[in-house]
This record gives sequence, C-alpha cells and structure tokens, in this order.
Amino acid sequence: MVAADTAPKCRIAFAFVPMAGHMNPSFPVARLLASMGHEVHYFTHEVVKKAVESTGAVFHSIADYHSAVSDGRFAADSPIGIFSGLVEEHGLKPTGSNTGHAVLPFSMVSNVALELQLPGTLRFFDEVKPDVLFYDPMILCRDSLFAARLRGVPAVSLLTVAGPGGYADHMTAGVGEEAGRPAAP
Repeated sequence: MVAADTAPKCRIAFAFVPMAGHMNPSFPVARLLASMGHEVHYFTHEVVKKAVESTGAVFHSIADYHSAVSDGRFAADSPIGIFSGLVEEHGLKPTGSNTGHAVLPFSMVSNVALELQLPGTLRFFDEVKPDVLFYDPMILCRDSLFAARLRGVPAVSLLTVAGPGGYADHMTAGVGEEAGRPAAP
C-alpha cells in the first residue's frame, strides 16, 4: 500500500448548479480531496465562488466558457439561465410554482442547451485536464457528463434528494398532469 503522502495526486473537476441541495453535499468531498493534496476544480456559477474557494478548490465560472452566457444572450447569474432562456425563446410555458413544473419544458430544450453548453465545457476539460469528474446528474449539468465521456474521463454523479421517494414526489408534482397522470396530492 502506498503511503497517503506519497500517493499520486489527481486533478478532480466538480460540476454543479449553485442550488443548495445540489451543490452543498459536494463540498465535504471536495474539501477532503483538497486536504489530501489533490487538485480540485469547480465548474459552476459566480454566485458560489467564495463557498467553492473555501473548500480549497479552484473556481471556474461557466460564464467564462459558455458563450451563450458570456455574450449576454442568457442570464449569467442564474443556474437555469440557458434553460429558462431557451424555454422563453421557444414559447414554452412552465406551469405551477413547484420547481418540478419546469422539468418538462427544460427537457424539451435540453438538446439545444447541450449544443450551446458543450463547446465551452469541452474547453474547460481541455484546459483543466481532469482525471475524474464529480457532477450533478440533473439535466442542468449533463454537458459535463458528455464532455467527460468525449474526453475519456471517468465520471461520478452525486445525486442528492430529500429522502426516499423525494425525487418521485418532486417529478410527479411537476410533470404528472402534463404526462397525462394526476399530480401527487
């Protein structure tokens, strides 16, 4: 067994939307990896720069890589800027106030969003050259998974949901009626 202080160090990328339930669970992992001497990088939004850097990680703003954000077409300060902008451009209407209600329209524009995100995300991968990716597997970060696969980088998803059945309840509340099923009570 190799001693921890002589073990090879890795370059690790994290890609998460800056939403507490999505991002916060990644911080202890990033903090531990950084404390072990690994090089940790986050690919996310400016609003969480301070929190990211407090883990010992290097912050990379998606606005510096995604031209659809940096050119002002979509909101740089919103974790859903590209998606909500595309929903608006295509005349789609999320219904209700639960975030699950946005899932169906976001799904409808997800391939267009991927087309806009992927070139910048690949540029991030080419610059950072991560050995592994930790990512949020929700639809907003799937560009990172595609980039990892295209660059041959192993990927680990960290999916956080509020307890058993939380995701099903969230999805049913959001898309149940649109999918022809009654919404959850």
